[in-house]
Amino acid sequence: MSRAHTVKLFRKACSSGHNHESRQRPRNSGPGSAPQGPESLSSQTAPPIIPLLLPWMRERARLLHRICVAIQKRRDAGRSLKDAMAQPSWYWSKPRFYRCDNTRRVRLGRGSVVRFYYLWRANGRSSEVFKLGYVVKRQPVARKTVREFLEACAMTGTRSMSAACRRMQPSPRGTFGRAIIAAVSPSIRAAIRKALCERRELIQRDRQLARIILNQEGRL
Repeated sequence: MSRAHTVKLFRKACSSGHNHESRQRPRNSGPGSAPQGPESLSSQTAPPIIPLLLPWMRERARLLHRICVAIQKRRDAGRSLKDAMAQPSWYWSKPRFYRCDNTRRVRLGRGSVVRFYYLWRANGRSSEVFKLGYVVKRQPVARKTVREFLEACAMTGTRSMSAACRRMQPSPRGTFGRAIIAAVSPSIRAAIRKALCERRELIQRDRQLARIILNQEGRL
């Protein structure tokens, strides 16, 4: 993937994002524009809808918060992440039920515990993140950062998008790396993913060819 091709992809991503914003931008009400109807005014002044948290939802948030705090204490004591998650993953993988509702089962596997732990750590280590209906607020991604990510994808030796994030200076941490990838338009992201897949296959073929040549030289 050449630098010129990367710049072309970036320009296409920026233009698609600009067109999307222009389609969603409301028209300015000028002196000659028609007055807004009562339905549109009522929709603008309507209060936000606050989701109702049932007892089992509040218990779920407190439970996940306690699990993450326990894992973090083990991590602070010098234990590995795998070792710190072994006990809660084993305990909650068995059939357990909420205390406030003994008919509703707590479903927590090892993958769920890992995902909830990283979500808790990246968003203030608060139980609010586990309340259903909570929206994670990501940092806004600047165009300069997206351009640096596309240039890192075009570097020789980059095999994946996560590897491209690690080659950026400074390297993004936590969920911000995924936010950078998500800032690229889906069509451009699919093209980059396909090109990186072809690059990995080419590297694998080169390794197989080198292995065959070395085996033949050893027989001579």
